[in-house]
Amino acid sequence: VSRRVLSITDLTRLLNEQVRTLEETQESLQNSYPGRQPAKLISVAEASICVLCCHSMAVCSAYFSSLQYIEEMLENQLVAAIGKRVTSDDLGQFIKYHNANILDPAPRPFCHAIRRPEHYPEGILSIENSDEKTEPIETHVREVQGLPALRVPLNAATTIELTGSTYLHGWLNHRFRDASTAFQLIGRARQFSSFMLVVGTMGGGNRMQPKDAIILQNKDEIKIPLLLNEIPTAKEFKDAIESLSPEQQRFAKAYRSMQLEGSVLGIVVIQIKPQLENLLGLPHDALTKEIQLTQDLMELFVEYQVPSDLLSYDGENSEATTKEKVENVKGNVQSVLNAIKDSKTKQLE
Repeated sequence: VSRRVLSITDLTRLLNEQVRTLEETQESLQNSYPGRQPAKLISVAEASICVLCCHSMAVCSAYFSSLQYIEEMLENQLVAAIGKRVTSDDLGQFIKYHNANILDPAPRPFCHAIRRPEHYPEGILSIENSDEKTEPIETHVREVQGLPALRVPLNAATTIELTGSTYLHGWLNHRFRDASTAFQLIGRARQFSSFMLVVGTMGGGNRMQPKDAIILQNKDEIKIPLLLNEIPTAKEFKDAIESLSPEQQRFAKAYRSMQLEGSVLGIVVIQIKPQLENLLGLPHDALTKEIQLTQDLMELFVEYQVPSDLLSYDGENSEATTKEKVENVKGNVQSVLNAIKDSKTKQLE
């Protein structure tokens, strides 16, 4: 196969020709411009500098045009081989295909049904992109077992402990350098269903620092934009602080440690019906089909902040059936609702 590349001899001849033409131009300038004189503004020295600068600009422009031509030629060959121009979406599809064939287990879409065992789903939780084709991101997921209860501080005096299934997700995002895609956390609740969504960051010691929380019920839907801030890699960080003083390096390392600790997103889903049953002293699944009672309880707890002692089961029979306990709670709820109604009537009078 012949290689269409200039030989060393030809390159030497080109360089010699360049030197010869520059020398001729220098001689011509010496005949056209006077020598260095204090009274003259422009001499042969200034003219020579201008010629050399123009020649350097021409060489750089030719070099840039040559590289651009080669890049365009290679790009056209790649496009011709593939049959289309690869976009950011095409790269994402290629990564999905590659991961599905190579990795075991392969990444799974971050779209999870919120449900209790042997029950219909209460809602859906997913992380999706904000493009026209909304698709959930694919993450590496693993269930973590044997962990102690997750501690979530609500305020300075109250810290709750959460137990249940814990999953660790890892997401590797691929994109072009100038491409940017927004992502959002989406929660959807079904009719006559409810759950609490808590979003925050994970800290050390199996502790979560909550940022926001919301109750989703009766076909509620929430979309929370995720602000993805990129932090330097370990190598970039090491190179950036290399020239700093030891005190500045220690501060930068401590601050980076804080950034890394708060960079893990934590999402907690709390199903409300099982918590209401425990709070009111009702058996398991007692509120599954009590739709109106559940709605009244949510209204009293959320809007009126009624103490649970006024609504919980207060019967003395420890062997009462589930129906009897539910009827007792219904009576307590109705009593509180009547008291609220009478209070509103008096205010209107």
